Amino acid sequence: VYLDNIPKKKRIEKDFLLKYIDDSLKAVHFYVVNKNSSNNVKIKYLKEAVIYISMIDFHLEVLSREGILGKNKYNYFSLKLEEVRKLCYGVIEFEKE
Repeated sequence: VYLDNIPKKKRIEKDFLLKYIDDSLKAVHFYVVNKNSSNNVKIKYLKEAVIYISMIDFHLEVLSREGILGKNKYNYFSLKLEEVRKLCYGVIEFEKE
């Protein structure tokens, strides 16, 4: 919903955000669907999700630096993304055991 507020001149940032959000959800979905696969396959999907989440955070930071996204909103989204990233790393460590 907030992505509708991004100006047209920053369309590339919006497109990247949408792509990485979609890709991170797909990676988590593939992790869940392949729950009976080997641990290496499941870890691969979670690592991909972490990369996509990091890219979302980067593009949000770019929007924040350019004044399109407020500091408070960036801090809020950044903290939530950090929580998800930590959860993914925790599951990766659990899967390695």
